[in-house]
Amino acid sequence: MEIIINGVTLEGDFMDADFVGPYEEATKKMQEKASASQGKKYNSFAESIREQCETVDEYFDDTFGPGTAAKVFAGAGHHLMIHLKAVEDLTTWAQGEKKKLNDFTNKYTQRQNAAIKRQQIQAQQQFIAAKNGGGKQGKH
Repeated sequence: MEIIINGVTLEGDFMDADFVGPYEEATKKMQEKASASQGKKYNSFAESIREQCETVDEYFDDTFGPGTAAKVFAGAGHHLMIHLKAVEDLTTWAQGEKKKLNDFTNKYTQRQNAAIKRQQIQAQQQFIAAKNGGGKQGKH
């Protein structure tokens, strides 16, 4: 599947474990780096921005392969909002893919549950009919 980030087409399939594994690991690594940087004293705001952009660069390289960040952020330098928007776009795409899978499985789970419920109702009706003599008793 294709996802476009900052005008760059990337390949990733959220239904493929070979893609999802690196994506999950990269996401975890990025979150850990973000948590570790909270409360950190920087010499300047610019230093903080550079570190955050470098973390996002690593995230894209870890997820899609080396060199991806250079393509996705070509000409963007260390522009924090461009980097954060790219993470948001990727996250939104991933959530959309998860929703597609959930909707698909729920559709069949609901059908299966409805079929089971129909079978249970039929079994109850047959039991009641048998208990009442099958409904074939006539009046004399």
